[in-house]
Amino acid sequence: MTHWGWYWKIKKQHIPRTLCSTLVSIDSFKLLQNNNTTSGFTVTPLNIRATIKDDHLQVTYGKRKEISYSITIDKLTCNFGGFRYFFRCPLCKQRMRLLYFAQNSIFLCRKCLNLGYVSQRLRSNLRYDYMSSKVKEIVKKKGGSLDQYKKPPQMHLNSFKQLQDKQYSYKTSLIRP
Repeated sequence: MTHWGWYWKIKKQHIPRTLCSTLVSIDSFKLLQNNNTTSGFTVTPLNIRATIKDDHLQVTYGKRKEISYSITIDKLTCNFGGFRYFFRCPLCKQRMRLLYFAQNSIFLCRKCLNLGYVSQRLRSNLRYDYMSSKVKEIVKKKGGSLDQYKKPPQMHLNSFKQLQDKQYSYKTSLIRP
């Protein structure tokens, strides 16, 4: 089986997607946690200000002439009480957790901006290695180790075993020819 990377680089002059991790983003879960409906945020170098109104986020930008638009906030009830908040993308009106800052001073979803993830750029063998390291990081952040089979103190045994199985499946995928 041949690799088609040379074709896209040489023949088509392929331009890869911009990565989500390189752009400024707003997260509805972090912004609106604990019913924090009175605050907002400011992006200083870009001169963008946002305040939370009743059911929308009012975004204002511009130095000489101020231009503003609103992003609708959806409130979704959870099964065991409480709420989860999502943004509606101003362009496609889909419910999204994250909105990314576009070049024209507007926040849009990753589908409208045609953004990609790091793992989408990797070949399969590198992708499995990358995902395996992500699983190791999750356990390490909580105080455990997958290499020494040490379960983190606040993690359920079933969750730890699921992460072990996931990492094992990534490792076995790497070994296959």
